[in-house]
Amino acid sequence: MDYCLKELMKYCKTPEFLNTYETFIRVHAERFGKSSKEEKTTAEDEHSLEWMKCFKEYSVIFENDLINFAETRGFSETELYSCLKDRQHNGTPEEKHFISLLVASADYEAFSKILINERKNRYFLNKWKRMKSAVEQDKAFSNAEFKKEEEEFELEIEDEVDEDEEESLAEKKFNHK
Repeated sequence: MDYCLKELMKYCKTPEFLNTYETFIRVHAERFGKSSKEEKTTAEDEHSLEWMKCFKEYSVIFENDLINFAETRGFSETELYSCLKDRQHNGTPEEKHFISLLVASADYEAFSKILINERKNRYFLNKWKRMKSAVEQDKAFSNAEFKKEEEEFELEIEDEVDEDEEESLAEKKFNHK
């Protein structure tokens, strides 16, 4: 059984495995969140049915990936999950941490938060690229217009940092209890 988990831990670090999920996140992030800065999206916003449908698509891919992994290495699905359950309670700290990450990978709240954050990061990156491009091409951006764009961008980044800090403090308080 230990062999099964060690193989899974190696497999989850491979480019093949990682690229599957990075690609999924990039392709589907646009579905998560609102496009304008006036309508900021937070993890507390109402989650749409489309988001749940996306999560179910992801879950099927993830589950099939784990099953395929087990079968190609001579383990049954039952043996894989039995091993994970056992090592979750009796494993080394590294094994327990790895299994907690696997479990989190199957959690809707964690999934939606990752895609919302990816959407936000893309929004800021695209805005920064537009501003940089305008400066590099010396477009008809007046100093006042540029300053306004730059200030809005800085405020949005500060808001994001403040939100992240508030979430982090709330998590610390909750975990401390």
